Amino acid sequence: MLGIKKIAEILFIILALLIIIMIIFGYGTQLKESIQKLFGIKTESETIHEQNIQSQEEFKNLMNHVENCKNSKDISCGCTFNIKKYNQNQMILSRTVDLQLVDITNTKKEEAIKEVNFGIPLEKADIKNTNCYFDKDFEKNDVNVARIFFDKEKPYLHSVKKLLLIPWQTEIYLNTEFPLYKNPKGNICWLSEKAQNIKECQ
Repeated sequence: MLGIKKIAEILFIILALLIIIMIIFGYGTQLKESIQKLFGIKTESETIHEQNIQSQEEFKNLMNHVENCKNSKDISCGCTFNIKKYNQNQMILSRTVDLQLVDITNTKKEEAIKEVNFGIPLEKADIKNTNCYFDKDFEKNDVNVARIFFDKEKPYLHSVKKLLLIPWQTEIYLNTEFPLYKNPKGNICWLSEKAQNIKECQ
């Protein structure tokens, strides 16, 4: 007859083997989250969900600020909103047809750069023609698709341009006080951090 100590050893070995099998076959994250929930610790998926809700609220603010800028009688002025509220799990996709907030938590950056459909769309706004940026001299530069990433110290616009038919990638760090700018023609584009002496659109 097995003693209590021997039974405990067998149960411990079975439990250890079960954990190893779960990790090998991709159930490690689920196991980790179950343990975290058991001890009342916030899981990674709960944290990402909360971050997405906060960024969706901030995206709605962005939409309002763009509309205010568009309707402002001022020209050559900056549009302000809190661009620092986003994080590495989100991206703003700025195209000719619309402006989108996308969850890129499970998306490789290379895929987010090259693909058109990727990630999980969180919000969409009918704001057109923001796929452009103003450089330090306030010159307008059009890009096919402007992708705003937040995985570095400062937010930046990533774009792919062609030089003599050769595609090359560029990153433009954005002005955090006035991420968007309205020029005398009424174009609203992203603003390089190198641009100086900006007044706010009222």
